[in-house]
Amino acid sequence: MKNKNFRPAKSEAKAVGLKERSPHGLVFSSESFALSARRLQSRAAFILLAILLLILAGCRRAGPDSSDVGVEVTVNPNPPAVGQATVTLTLSDAEGQPVSGAQVELEGNMVHAGMAPTFSKPAEVAPGRYEAPLEFNMAGDWFILVKATLPDGRRLERQVDVPGVKGE
Repeated sequence: MKNKNFRPAKSEAKAVGLKERSPHGLVFSSESFALSARRLQSRAAFILLAILLLILAGCRRAGPDSSDVGVEVTVNPNPPAVGQATVTLTLSDAEGQPVSGAQVELEGNMVHAGMAPTFSKPAEVAPGRYEAPLEFNMAGDWFILVKATLPDGRRLERQVDVPGVKGE
């Protein structure tokens, strides 16, 4: 006759693969603990790898440096006024020689948020000299983003402030 109150010792229960109840009534086995620990280690390793990849991607350089390229921007009329202006851009290398053959884009923005930017693609009118019309559609402080791809493939981006565009 079997004793209904008989419970094997914890070590015997583990040896035969029986599940045990914790003091809180939860059912567990040593196998489930081992499986949970392996899953936790796998997830932790995956999260650590993802964080490491994000850090490395953030530390990556954007590309070759273009800080040796000089950028000179003039706006005509000067002082600028609401309406169309002519933006002249001169690109020069470290020795002061003109940089020809660049693909240039201009983006005009007001300093305060909420206004749509204006865009223009300058044409090269002389070696290293580019011109384009740009529309200032409101009085106030503006800035022009000069974006260029140089003939050697380097990218250049500079910001030029245009304060005090006058109203009509």
